[in-house]
Amino acid sequence: MKYQRRFPGFDDKIISVYARGMSTREITSICTIYMALTCRRT
Repeated sequence: MKYQRRFPGFDDKIISVYARGMSTREITSICTIYMALTCRRT
């Protein structure tokens, strides 16, 4: 899909890093960076 907003397996990865002890603030920062990088590629 050209304008896909959901990435397969992304939710599982977020849950995994949260379970390992990463804070929600750190996760939010990573998500923001990841989304910005993926938007540039299209």
